[in-house]
Amino acid sequence: MKKLTFILAALFALLCLNGCESDPYNENGIEHAFINTKIYQKGINVIIEVTAHRIEPQYIMECGIHWEMGASEYTYAIDPDNARHAEQAGGQSTYYFEVFPWDGMYGVYRYDKKFVAAKPYMKIKADKRAEIEGRVYSEKIEPTVWVDVHSAEIVRQNVIIPFEVKLLEEGTIEEVGIYWSTGNSDTIGPNHKKIAMPYQPGEQRAVIPNGVEMGDIYCFAYAKTPLGTIYSSRTYCRMPGDEISVTIYPEIIDYTHERVTLKAKCTVENEQAYPITERGFCYLNTTTKKKYYKPTLDDEVWQAEAGSGEFTETITGLVPWSVYYVSAYARNRRGVTYSDNYVIVPTNTASAHTPYIYNRNFYGWQDEQNPNIIYPQAEITNDRGYFVIERGFCYSRDGSQPTIENNKLIAEGTGLGTFQTKITLPSGRYIFAAYAINEAGVGYGLNKEIIIP
Repeated sequence: MKKLTFILAALFALLCLNGCESDPYNENGIEHAFINTKIYQKGINVIIEVTAHRIEPQYIMECGIHWEMGASEYTYAIDPDNARHAEQAGGQSTYYFEVFPWDGMYGVYRYDKKFVAAKPYMKIKADKRAEIEGRVYSEKIEPTVWVDVHSAEIVRQNVIIPFEVKLLEEGTIEEVGIYWSTGNSDTIGPNHKKIAMPYQPGEQRAVIPNGVEMGDIYCFAYAKTPLGTIYSSRTYCRMPGDEISVTIYPEIIDYTHERVTLKAKCTVENEQAYPITERGFCYLNTTTKKKYYKPTLDDEVWQAEAGSGEFTETITGLVPWSVYYVSAYARNRRGVTYSDNYVIVPTNTASAHTPYIYNRNFYGWQDEQNPNIIYPQAEITNDRGYFVIERGFCYSRDGSQPTIENNKLIAEGTGLGTFQTKITLPSGRYIFAAYAINEAGVGYGLNKEIIIP
């Protein structure tokens, strides 16, 4: 019996030597296999070392890693679909993955330490178990390479961007340079232009020809390594001559009924880079809004044609005898600039130098015994530097604006002060206005409605 058992065992061993493969999942196979992973720095790069235990190398088809760079230990949160990935063919027990963890990152600084988290895996030659996994994260890793951009300089209309690539450890820098554009963007896009150059230790300088004429420049410096590229933070280079000067002229050019014509001037030194794209006047009726501050574009706006230099605009739709705050404004790519505040009071006068008639409370009344008799009265408080040679009243019966061209009543006297007259009219609805004439022209007061039954 013992002899028969020995013979059967010998036959089984002979069969195995002729091609029988041991089951990797028996107690001597890979049922208890596991992965051990180490993460450490090597020069400017990081090594992720993956080692298989309790499995023969010939059973390993592939070894790979999913890895990320972050500020916290989020090993178990790695999403293979979104993480970075690397893989190698199987056949060995230990695998070395060299990565540049700062690849694609912006604004890395000397003490910007982060974690490298990895999720390694191995695919095994077996139907019952497709792969084995491990999880690991490093200690905080200190940047060993980063890029700084220094203050821009201007030389003969050219913009000079100084930058420096700093290395703490030995490493290969294939190329350095800047990406720049005149558009504001947090990352590099298709509108950025590239200036590349070989790497040299210390400060290097990129030149943007005629950059001053292009206006604001936004740029990123970069350093390219064999395993990835690192970028500086976005740097903003403000060109000189971008500030707008806006002046509103103190004299009012023209008053005509509910309109006022004003004049202002706006200039910018670097007009090619910072052209004025919008200008005009903004104003605020303090009488109706009961607000007293410098008007801005949030208030009423009267827009003029774009450009620099002097401009004149006539604002219409004003309410006579209301107090308006007015300021001129101009806009370019740097923003909006306002002039000093200016106060105007539309008075229905024809010119800035025509007489100013104060008839907020128009003293026009009817005779108690005979309502067809009217006693209009008004007051001239300012002759605007020219003596008043005639004063009186005018009226209309069809509801139109009264002027001295239709019905005029000349009052006695000249110069400043109060004046009145008397007129008898038939029944009807009348619009009265006081007037005064000096060398500059005719000034009118507020309209006054009088109804004769």
